[in-house]
Amino acid sequence: MRALLAPALVLAALSAGAVVPGCQEKSGVEKRAEELAAANSAAKSAAAASASQVDPAELKYRERKTSLEKTIKEFKASEGRIMAGDPVAKPGILEPYFPDDADGKKRAKDLETKRRKEGSDGFRINKLIEPLELRVSGNMEEAEVEITEQAAAKGLPACIWFEQTWKRVGEKWVMSAQKTAKKVDCP
Repeated sequence: MRALLAPALVLAALSAGAVVPGCQEKSGVEKRAEELAAANSAAKSAAAASASQVDPAELKYRERKTSLEKTIKEFKASEGRIMAGDPVAKPGILEPYFPDDADGKKRAKDLETKRRKEGSDGFRINKLIEPLELRVSGNMEEAEVEITEQAAAKGLPACIWFEQTWKRVGEKWVMSAQKTAKKVDCP
């Protein structure tokens, strides 16, 4: 019976100590440890929040670059439709990709005529070689672009490298200049 009484006394003593207010206070070391843990948790939360915030300039750059890539792919698809004699390729299909002035309309018409002739001579655009090389200016309103298109010239593979300048007008990109177009080795 004495063996059963000893654990009961220890349990009663511990219970009484839990009720006494002085026994529940934390030591200075325990308090400091909790303060450090709370500060560390707050610092981690602040770091995570700042890391998740995107720099507005970076966001604008990504949006402009993505929209330019999309515009170029649509432009090249329109050129391909012209070359293939697709009925969707109505006159003026390239006008949205040039400045909205007399010179832009003339350049679009001239390029359509050139691409129709190339198409009738057996040239076709097969695909664009990815990735496109884009260098967007600091003000994010102009870009230098290098595009390589894989084409077929009368059934034989050919790659053509273009260097172009594109300019942001309002909410869209337009081609301001075609600097270079030359045949290159296909990758």
